[in-house]
Amino acid sequence: MLDKKNVLIIILTASVFLMLGILISRQTSSTSGPMHVPADDGKLAKEYKAKQINPLIQTEAKNLQACYFAYLDTKPTIEENSMKILMQIGEDGKILKVQITRNGFENETFGDCVASKLSGQYLEPPPYGINRFISHDLSFVKEETALKQAEERKKQNEMPKVLPVQ
Repeated sequence: MLDKKNVLIIILTASVFLMLGILISRQTSSTSGPMHVPADDGKLAKEYKAKQINPLIQTEAKNLQACYFAYLDTKPTIEENSMKILMQIGEDGKILKVQITRNGFENETFGDCVASKLSGQYLEPPPYGINRFISHDLSFVKEETALKQAEERKKQNEMPKVLPVQ
């Protein structure tokens, strides 16, 4: 027959084994499954895009423009439009893959050229907690249209700002 002391020892031992089982289970599931990522309101991703992606696009503008000019040499019916790209960025900051998710030009070769110019580039490693799949819109327009749009933006900036009255 078991006395109170032995029952207490059995309960404590069972509790310890139960706790160890839970800890081991959590550790195994966190290393084998997707890593828990803290919630982000999008601020980190926006900052990363502004500091890393936008400058990369500016740096690679001539290479991207070469793709556009090669496309225009084919005498396409759609001369101006945009495309949306999705970049997969590795933990080390390398752009692992670029996928064209929307191509307004409906020309796969042009999209492949754009993707090849950005794939393999290195950025600063993304901060922990942001989605490492970052989308970006690229617009391709002829020089006349670009100058006209720049002029329109300049006029918009010259307009007086109306502030709300309290």
